Amino acid sequence: GYNADLYLPRAYYMLAFAYYRQAKYDDAMSTLDELERRYPENDSVQVWTLRGDVNKEIGNRVQALQEYDEAWRFAGPMDRIRLETRVQSILKEMSVDELTQAERLVSDPVLHQLTTKQLVAAGGSVIAAEDEAALADESTALAAAPLDTSDGAAAPREA
Repeated sequence: GYNADLYLPRAYYMLAFAYYRQAKYDDAMSTLDELERRYPENDSVQVWTLRGDVNKEIGNRVQALQEYDEAWRFAGPMDRIRLETRVQSILKEMSVDELTQAERLVSDPVLHQLTTKQLVAAGGSVIAAEDEAALADESTALAAAPLDTSDGAAAPREA
C-alpha cells in the first residue's frame, strides 16, 4: 500500500528546492524547517546542502558553511566532490572575521583544513594550527589517509 512517509519528505525537499530556484529564500528555509520538524530522522546530504545554498544566497556565509559541514557527514565520495566546490567558493567570499568564526565552528577535519588554509591566505591568525608547517603536516596526513568509500555502494561479491 501507499506510505506517505516515504514520499512526503522528498516532496518537502522538492518544494524547498523550487522556492530556492525562484529566489524565495525565506519560503525555502521555512519549508526545510518544516521538513526537519516533521521528519527529524530524515538527514540527507541534499537537504543540508540546500540549507547551505539558501544561507549563502541570503548572505549568511558562516551558517552556510556549517550546513555544508553537516552535509559532509552524510556525503559519499561523489557528493563530497560537489560539496568541496561549494565550500571552496564560499570560503573565498568570506572576510577574515567570518573565516575566524568559521574555523572555530567547522567540525569535519577536511573542511576545517580548507577553512584554516583560507584564513591563513587571507592574513588571519590561525586558532587550530600554530603555523603553515602544521597545515602542511596535516595535508600530508590527509593525502595518505585511505579514501572513505562507505557511500552505500555495493562491494564486489566473492565467487
